[in-house]
Amino acid sequence: MLIDVHSHYLPRALASALERRTTAPLIRSEGDKRFIEYGPGSGTPLSAGFTDIDVILERMDEAHIDRAVLSVTIPGVDWFDAAEAAMVARACNEETAEMVARHPTRLSGLATVPLQSPVRAVAELHHAVGIGLKGAMIYSNVAGAHLDVPERRAFFAAAAELDVVVMLHPTYPLCAPAVMTGGLMEMAGFLFDTTTAALRLVFDGLYERHPDLKFLVPHTGSFIPYFTGRIDLVAGARPGASGVLTAPPSEHIRRFFVDTVSGSPASVRFCCDFFGADHVMHGTDHPFWPMPLGPRLLDQVGLRAEDRAKVISLSETVTVPAGTFTNVLETKEWTRLEPGVASNKYYARGVGDVREVDGSSPAVDDLFAEVTRMGRPVLNLYRELANQPPALAAFLGMSRYVRSASSLEPGMRELVILATAHELGQAYEVAHHTEAAARAGVAPEKVAAVAPGGSLDALWAAERCAVEFARQAAVSRTCDDATFARLQSLFTKEQIVDLVVTCGWYHLCAVILGSLQVELEPGA
Repeated sequence: MLIDVHSHYLPRALASALERRTTAPLIRSEGDKRFIEYGPGSGTPLSAGFTDIDVILERMDEAHIDRAVLSVTIPGVDWFDAAEAAMVARACNEETAEMVARHPTRLSGLATVPLQSPVRAVAELHHAVGIGLKGAMIYSNVAGAHLDVPERRAFFAAAAELDVVVMLHPTYPLCAPAVMTGGLMEMAGFLFDTTTAALRLVFDGLYERHPDLKFLVPHTGSFIPYFTGRIDLVAGARPGASGVLTAPPSEHIRRFFVDTVSGSPASVRFCCDFFGADHVMHGTDHPFWPMPLGPRLLDQVGLRAEDRAKVISLSETVTVPAGTFTNVLETKEWTRLEPGVASNKYYARGVGDVREVDGSSPAVDDLFAEVTRMGRPVLNLYRELANQPPALAAFLGMSRYVRSASSLEPGMRELVILATAHELGQAYEVAHHTEAAARAGVAPEKVAAVAPGGSLDALWAAERCAVEFARQAAVSRTCDDATFARLQSLFTKEQIVDLVVTCGWYHLCAVILGSLQVELEPGA
């Protein structure tokens, strides 16, 4: 699964508030075009990529990105008075949560908070986490004020207590007058601001107070990782230069999480060496940068296989429930052999190797035993095995397997997918698979039966059992013993495995298959 941890959008509430402003930051119109103006010398056209979720999802598909973590674009709510900022932030976060709820398999969200009022910011963070957002994105200054003032420590304390992510993103920089020439604002000014903001927080004792805070500094850590030697030397040589730190600054800096947004394979490799690959994550900075640049950069980095396969500990905090927050990981692709060869197994193409994975009957028995033993609750299974790289390596292979080689009858597969999509409120998937069900010859009354309020009496016993299983899977990621017993009486082992995959539990099957290093042969 390829996840974009650095993707922005402009909520309607923030757009409306910016349109009402008469001084920057604001939204202004020129003919039929609109622009966000951040401050003198800095702005950007307001394209559909900022506001249209269908465009965002389409671009994710084109870039082969499975999930994006959406954050509210600059300038956020920092430039409003405290009361208005709190109201706009609440509306933005409600909109983000609603968008995530409509696309739960594709999107996660970070909140925006009114840091000009730390009390309100803490309250809004609690509310946002309560409605499903995974943390907050803050900006490198608060309308020109610093982040490390003592009254704002309460916000970071709340984030640490909630165990959620705080992402630090540049905004209109304090050094703007010095970089207002050519493209220096975007080339350097924004990163200067992030660099100084992050270092001020470190020297103020951010990690002394909260050593486990999940603090994300994007753009490959801004400028910081590249001059930590100088930072340590000055801190050790000049009295008072270390602030309140009880250890060299670099030991605190290495706790950062960073992303790959840089345009430079060398920078990403350096960050993997400096921070550790388990603290480096894939990002795109969409819509400011074209989304395909992120995955393309991963192809150019050339990391060791073990580094590419690492996942970071933020997985269940930032992305899907029981999922993984992949860093510089390129999932192995699975290639089916051409017809006419002796064996129709799949081959896993890894980093510099091609190997066949045995699909023997004993392996299927072992696989089924794992589903039976650990499939309920699924969450516990994934926590136990999530850090095994082979599990991630199986993801694409299994998603393709269910389409091309599933042992389930196509009509039943479409009913199961439809039931899952209805439970999760995925309108696009419902429409798409309603058409697919018709093409597969599924009777209209059966399609209607799996919709909310429909009667399952129109379904055969096996179909009804599979749909009940899918509904349980979608809502709770669990399967009760009675339902599983009915599955065992109505389906083969291979069909149950394929049913798990079809319900959208790709991560479950990937973990099980990866842990056993097996896969099923087509038609097994």
